[in-house]
Amino acid sequence: MQAEHDIKRNKARVHAEFRIAEPFVESEDSEKSNSLAGQQTGASIFKALKTHLAWIPANWTWQKFKPLIRCAVAAWLAIVLFVIPPVMRAMGGTANFLILIVSFLAPPSDPFLAVLEREVLILLFVSITWAWVCLGIRFADMARTVHDPSAPLAEVITGKFLEPGPTVIFAVFMFLGSAALLYTRTRQGPGPFKFACDFSAFALDIPLTTAVLFPYPFYYAGTAVVLPIVFHSALALITSLTIFPTTISEEFAEKLQATISPLITSLKLHRTLLQTPTDSPSFVSLAQTIMKTVNQSEAALGPLAGSARLLSSDILYSRFAPNDFCEFQGLSRRFVGRANGLARYFTLIDPTRERFPTTPAPSLPNSPRVSSPPRVSSPSRVSSSRLSSPPRGRLLHHRTSVEDDDQGTDLDYVENVARGQVSPTPSMRLHVGSHSRPTSKHHHTAHPHNAHPPNAHPHNVHLHNAHPHNAHPHHAHPHQAHPHQAHQHHLLHKNLLKVATARVQKEEAAVGVFAIRRYLDIEAARSNDPNSEHHTRKTTELLSDSCDDLLTACIDGLVCLYGWLASVRANHIGFFSKTEVTEAQRQLKITQLKNLRMDISGTLKEFRVNKRHIILQPYHYAFETPDEDSDYGYEMPPHRHLFNCYVYQFHLIQISEIIIDGINEIIKLEELRRENCLWTPGRLSNPFQVFQSAPTDDDDDPETIQGVKAPAAEEEDDLGQARHRDPDALPPKNILEWCMYHLFLGLTGLGRGNALFAIKAGIFSVVICLVFFLRSSATFAYENRAVWAIIMFHFTISRFRGDTAYSLISRIIATFLGGLVGAAMWYISAGSGDGNRYGLAAVCAVCFPIFFFIKLYCPIMPLTTTVFALTASLVVGYSYQDVFIVVPGAPGFGITVAWKRFVPVAVGVVAAFLVSLLPPATTIRRYHRTLLATTSSEIGVLYCSIISFAHGREVHDIPEIVQNLIAIRSKLKKALALKENVMYEYSLRGTWPAQRYELILDLQLSLSYSLSHLMSVMEHMEPTWTRALLRRTRLLDPDFQGDILAVITMISTSLKTGNPLPQITPCPLLDRFMLRYHGLDVFHKENKDDHGIPHSLTFEMLQNEQYMMFCVGVSTAFGFMHRLDRLMIATKEVVGERYHIKGLGHARSLPVQAPSNSVFRKMFNVPACQSFVSLSMRDSMA
Repeated sequence: MQAEHDIKRNKARVHAEFRIAEPFVESEDSEKSNSLAGQQTGASIFKALKTHLAWIPANWTWQKFKPLIRCAVAAWLAIVLFVIPPVMRAMGGTANFLILIVSFLAPPSDPFLAVLEREVLILLFVSITWAWVCLGIRFADMARTVHDPSAPLAEVITGKFLEPGPTVIFAVFMFLGSAALLYTRTRQGPGPFKFACDFSAFALDIPLTTAVLFPYPFYYAGTAVVLPIVFHSALALITSLTIFPTTISEEFAEKLQATISPLITSLKLHRTLLQTPTDSPSFVSLAQTIMKTVNQSEAALGPLAGSARLLSSDILYSRFAPNDFCEFQGLSRRFVGRANGLARYFTLIDPTRERFPTTPAPSLPNSPRVSSPPRVSSPSRVSSSRLSSPPRGRLLHHRTSVEDDDQGTDLDYVENVARGQVSPTPSMRLHVGSHSRPTSKHHHTAHPHNAHPPNAHPHNVHLHNAHPHNAHPHHAHPHQAHPHQAHQHHLLHKNLLKVATARVQKEEAAVGVFAIRRYLDIEAARSNDPNSEHHTRKTTELLSDSCDDLLTACIDGLVCLYGWLASVRANHIGFFSKTEVTEAQRQLKITQLKNLRMDISGTLKEFRVNKRHIILQPYHYAFETPDEDSDYGYEMPPHRHLFNCYVYQFHLIQISEIIIDGINEIIKLEELRRENCLWTPGRLSNPFQVFQSAPTDDDDDPETIQGVKAPAAEEEDDLGQARHRDPDALPPKNILEWCMYHLFLGLTGLGRGNALFAIKAGIFSVVICLVFFLRSSATFAYENRAVWAIIMFHFTISRFRGDTAYSLISRIIATFLGGLVGAAMWYISAGSGDGNRYGLAAVCAVCFPIFFFIKLYCPIMPLTTTVFALTASLVVGYSYQDVFIVVPGAPGFGITVAWKRFVPVAVGVVAAFLVSLLPPATTIRRYHRTLLATTSSEIGVLYCSIISFAHGREVHDIPEIVQNLIAIRSKLKKALALKENVMYEYSLRGTWPAQRYELILDLQLSLSYSLSHLMSVMEHMEPTWTRALLRRTRLLDPDFQGDILAVITMISTSLKTGNPLPQITPCPLLDRFMLRYHGLDVFHKENKDDHGIPHSLTFEMLQNEQYMMFCVGVSTAFGFMHRLDRLMIATKEVVGERYHIKGLGHARSLPVQAPSNSVFRKMFNVPACQSFVSLSMRDSMA
């Protein structure tokens, strides 16, 4: 050792001398490296700029320029009217700049009908607010003791005429008006009501803070605010009607295309992915891309629903009525649901399958098996907290160098396993705490891909124990468990226990250890097949051969739908049709559509009759009559591979049928609508309701899900009605108690979120207005435009603290930058003079298109771009107005106006932030947790509704269940968008566990999709097969249902209250779900009730489409239980555990050994076609 050390030291000395002997070479290398580093830095900067500015070329199209030009023209016409003196005098002269501000707050970028609805609401709310202000001014004048209509303005702004009585009246009207507007804005959420409430704030704040100073009723203060808004509404309506006008139908068709386009891409990717080997490095990335494209299509459903709200009120001259497109909205929803189910196949197979935190991950790098890339974590979206394999080059049982200590101890890794951050590998399960490498004679099979070189050590041996529930020999594992393997499994359990106790002083205690042990038992008893990779690759190849033609036909059908919608859009100019479609063109199009429908239908029929059965090839041999020389050692692939293929085929069939329905709808419209005609609301179903009410936002109560229908009262069942009771009072017995009960509900309603927020905001609005109500500060407030502090307070204050904090930051930054840009615009337009109306119009003509391009298409929050643009326009408007209309207290022009704008804005937003900290305060954190508790409970309700439907087959329940599922997903997606600002909610308690809550939300979305897929299966199955499915999945077993509902209730209650969950729960539910092993059988051998279905499984039954749906139902139910178990662990990560029982974790079930398949057949003399009875217990139900 000393000699080797000397040799290394001499080599190092020689190397150092060599470097010293060539200093010039080293200098050249250094210069080259510096130059190369500079080039790399420049390239990285260029790449970053290219990435961040990619939105510019993406939106640099003529179609995107149309709304941009319309908005810019409307704003430029507003500046033209603003600089014309007669128009300025007609608008009032003192607040004319508002026409520029509202041009950026509510530009005419939407179709005419949406602009008309928005402007009508704006004028209605502003008029009501003006009337409210006038009423307050009148009451204040009645209480005033001094009346002096001739008082000069210079004397008025000193506060000389302020009186206590009128001031109190103005304060009361400010409180009530502010509370009403803020409640309405918060209750209705984003939409046309938001603009109406914001504009009403102008009509409330400016007149009340101005009229209080005058010794007479100064109604003119409200007129000066209302008239500029009226002029803006007129310009918005005129430009939206004349400059590149669009209709709701055209917008609806465009958003339908946005829904279909990602689906086309996803189906093309499906063809590519099925033809890609599952062990290819690109397999995982392609699977993730499919998930992303499906999510894009799903995200487009929200804007589509927004357009559908006004579709029946559209006005246009065309062949097709607006309501003709409503059917396609339902089809698009079905498309997305089935596309999600189609992509679910890749969450069932390795290497992209969903994993429980303790499900075996890919092998270690030294294992013969190829290491798998990260998994796809959710069928709805890819979670950020993926499970990962151990670091490369690190063995759990042995350290080869000191550097291994930097990667943590073995106990550290086991702790990560317990927390679900990484997954225990098969090698870990066998070799923790040991240096030996046990082998098994069953590891080497006849499959060539599992053969190892002579010098290779098989590191991937699995532990094969029987399931603890299975005492029957049919349920036992054919491979015998090695005692040493059981010892290694026990060592892992001991390490998990150390994690929960020894490390508690340093970090959070591990949760779910009991469930982890149970899952390890399940994995040990039902371990993955050692030939799983071969079977997965083979079945995926067969699935590709089976489905490729139908996938191609589906792509052609979707392309046809997309092209037809594009032709509908291209055939319109605003409200009028471009050209009349000739009869020959129409007949040609109908013929092409019918031919395409015939091709898709023929391909679907061929798929159902023949090609669907290609995936059965590996199972065909088991049903052949064996000869004397037959090899009894043949084993079919585990049944889960067939079930997975059935899942894919079922959803592909559903997609094909939906596409055929869409083509049928197009053919019907083409045959029915022959000529153009004028479609108006009077010709539609409801001629009296031109504007449907906008959907209200459900942020008011996180314990209520908007759109979920309560179950209707039904006849008494054998178990009676399930109804909520008031725990503190009996039901009303007389009319007096009934009245008192509803009075109580009304009073307690004032204590709900939005009501408390509105009351608090109204009180502090009066507090901020004190600067105008006090004589000592009235002059200062008027000269420095302190009214903008009140306006910004109303614009910024939000119910949730995080939203207010975000508005604070974005408004201050945008106001500062907008003030500088506005001052620069003013000085450029004014030149060397005091102002030039022509120069101002010219500068605005150049700047306004740029402002609107940024506002409409820049991928940042709209609030920032809007505040920036309106601040620039306000500085310009104030400067021009104060130069040409000289009044006392004028703020000046240019940079002076920018500063006097910035200061009150900063004061207003800071005041709003401070008020949001005061109680009663609402945080996004608490709201998010309560909402997840509500959605968990509703998922349980829908689960029961689906099981009841499967049992009773009430057809009228289908639309209600589907609507409730959509409502739950909509609520969860709103929560996902709302929690973006939680990062601005600073808390002394510590960092919010965002990733843990994100995992809970992902799992709930996945559960809702599982219920959708289960409902689809139940809807298409025959009653006899449905009953068999309920029997197989134990969905009618009262004991099992009690466990499921108990788990859902515990999750919901713990999230709502924050209380920890029991350390021992009914989870894992999969343990109970797989109580009996069935394999490919429909019924268990001990089951005597066959529900009219043949008890013995035949190859013809495998070809039965009802059997396919049965298998899809089993797989879907398995996925639901699996995700519910994961949801329990994820909830424990948030709330923790309690009720610890020492020593209970050491209790283990003894393994049950069973003979192998071939020995079993010889013992009982059963043919090869019955080999599925004794399939290995390693086979998972998925």
